Amino acid sequence: MSGSKRFQRLILSTILGAVAGIVCYLLSKDKFSYTPQIMWSTILNRTMIGFALGISGLKWPYFLTGIIVGAIISLPLSVPAYITNGLIPFLMITIAGAVYGLIIEIITSGIFKLKVKK
Repeated sequence: MSGSKRFQRLILSTILGAVAGIVCYLLSKDKFSYTPQIMWSTILNRTMIGFALGISGLKWPYFLTGIIVGAIISLPLSVPAYITNGLIPFLMITIAGAVYGLIIEIITSGIFKLKVKK
């Protein structure tokens, strides 16, 4: 992948992560009480998923990369949720991160064909 394509991948996946963060917040704001700090943590966490996928050089199938990276990067949000609220919020946040990671990779690698070369 050329330098230009790598940069396009990074920018697109980071923007998609930010959009995923906003969507995540909007879909859950009525179900959970959000402080401004939690709102921004949610948006930035999903943005970080996009950024991590954009810089990732993993040569795994892109759908698997999205799921794993999304779930791992969601842990800073989901572990405190587990400590304060139990297993269900932990699972919801972690699974949502995996789904957002998958969606970001489907759009970046599948639709826009900005895949990491094997």
